[in-house]
Amino acid sequence: MRTETLRNAANRQAARLPISERTIAWIRFAGVAGFALATAASAAAAIPLPGTPVPMTLQTLVVLLAGVTLGPRLGALSMAFYLLLGTTGYHVFAAGNWGLSTVFGATGGYLIGFLLAQPVIGLLTKPPVGTFFRSQVVVRFLLKCAMVR
Repeated sequence: MRTETLRNAANRQAARLPISERTIAWIRFAGVAGFALATAASAAAAIPLPGTPVPMTLQTLVVLLAGVTLGPRLGALSMAFYLLLGTTGYHVFAAGNWGLSTVFGATGGYLIGFLLAQPVIGLLTKPPVGTFFRSQVVVRFLLKCAMVR
């Protein structure tokens, strides 16, 4: 009984502790950098497709997760950081490519699409204000159906 009371008191005290703005900023930075690096890592696993210069990668999954997890602004910032890494000389694009020639080449539309998709994904998966959980499930189901087709 006494242990349970102490545990409840500790939980209440921990709930009152505010998280500083600096900590929140570091968490957001880690999310942006982490998803940019995860996109780069997922580009390393490229499967070349016959008849097309565009390989199949896991980047699409990571891009969708970035938009859902980080939201529209931070998701776009993470993809902009990924594009910046690739254009400045890091071999982060699919099949180890890099540079502006890749961005303006055959796979460039996908790369620019990663950046432009973030606001759309973030806004579509943002929980609506004042609605119930049921409406969120319907929206996510429709999004998944749209992605499959």
